[in-house]
Amino acid sequence: MRDSVSAVERLGAKGADVPDYLKGINKIIPVIITRDDFGGCWGVNAYLNKRFKDQLSKKSHKGIVVTPLVSTNISCLERMMWVLQKKAFADVMEERIRTDPTLRQPFDAAVKYVQRGAAPKLHAHIEAYKELADRLIVDFGVKEDEVIKSPVDTMLL
Repeated sequence: MRDSVSAVERLGAKGADVPDYLKGINKIIPVIITRDDFGGCWGVNAYLNKRFKDQLSKKSHKGIVVTPLVSTNISCLERMMWVLQKKAFADVMEERIRTDPTLRQPFDAAVKYVQRGAAPKLHAHIEAYKELADRLIVDFGVKEDEVIKSPVDTMLL
């Protein structure tokens, strides 16, 4: 949670040292994606959002709208990849907030885009995610020892 708060505060700071493509942001949608089903359980999103709001200083992000925090699990994200070819991720997150403003419902109950069953056609999205992660690591100057390895990467070592 503290990492999410720190990221918002860093982006909202006057004269923040952030990559060019992040300058001029006027809205932040904080998102937490868990590996297990916990992120998609009833009431978890509401609890995490409350903790996030309690820790976030309103002064830290003047001029930037910070929406409620959205949580889901990786399974839900994988099963809604099909819609992200047509609709922006931010639009899906905002729809999740509008559909259930209390954030008590699980993500897949509040958003109509989560398919049942196994996730289709993930290979292109995994490549795009890897490229984005690599770019963020370079842009934020993260050192190799600070990068959290995925379980798959550690198994290959």
